[in-house]
Amino acid sequence: MSDATEELERKRAEANARADEHRARRDQLNGEARTLADQRGQLLDELHARSADAQEHRRIRDQLNADVREAKRLREEWNRKLQEVGDKLQELKRTRTTPRPGAVPVWRMRKELKELEFRHMTTALTGDQEKRLIEEMKRLEAAIREQDEQLRQDPEIDATLKAFQEARTEAERHHAAVGGLAEDAQREHEA
Repeated sequence: MSDATEELERKRAEANARADEHRARRDQLNGEARTLADQRGQLLDELHARSADAQEHRRIRDQLNADVREAKRLREEWNRKLQEVGDKLQELKRTRTTPRPGAVPVWRMRKELKELEFRHMTTALTGDQEKRLIEEMKRLEAAIREQDEQLRQDPEIDATLKAFQEARTEAERHHAAVGGLAEDAQREHEA
């Protein structure tokens, strides 16, 4: 063979070797690209799942916030009713009850009772002093009970007292609901 043919054969062999190297490199890069594409697909699937979870948390939070607004509205409604019934009750007590001459108003007896209870808890007393203090507290409690019973003899006052208690219970229930729902909404927000 001639030198030119040998040179061409050598160049062809080198070209084929380089082509084989390039094919191998191409196959390697294609494999890496497939791996990266698979990882990208998994990440996108995870992203979609997390996005769906976030949407669900947002939906639940928004519903809870709407529930909080409704509970606040109801709480305010019951607080207004409580105030109205309380005002009516005070007016009835003022106009319907005729205190006996020299009778101490209930509010003053309640205040005195609280002061005595505080003194009983915070002051060191002798046995005799403590006995007198407890007797005075019992006397005040009985006098308060007696005046309350006299008030309840009036059917309108009794009905108003019941309405007042119902309004207080409902206002407290809705207040607790606002707190619980707000905490739930915050947990959903943080989730």
